[in-house]
Amino acid sequence: MRRNGYTFLWYRDAMFDIDHRIRLMDSQGIDMRVLSLSSPNVYEWRGEAQIRMARHVNDMTAALVKAHSDRFAGLASLPLHDIEASLLEIDRATQELDLRGVMIGSNVAGMQLDEP
Repeated sequence: MRRNGYTFLWYRDAMFDIDHRIRLMDSQGIDMRVLSLSSPNVYEWRGEAQIRMARHVNDMTAALVKAHSDRFAGLASLPLHDIEASLLEIDRATQELDLRGVMIGSNVAGMQLDEP
């Protein structure tokens, strides 16, 4: 996947073929895997688009976990550019979608999380 001329996601079969991922887990002796969206998470999008993308990613993660609850648990992505939307999404993801926690990056748009 590319955005603004930068490749930030390389395709691997295990990313989209769940049966392949489960076979790979079996071959490695892995019983359970926690799924989350890696960098740059949803931070490449801005405003409402970031909120929509976080909700979409969380819905898809929850659907995958529900279909294979014996093999996968999930972490939610948050639209950190909007704190109120992030707080709402934490509640939705953990209470409605049954995701186990959240995944956040160490910085958002180059700003470290501990910066004022």
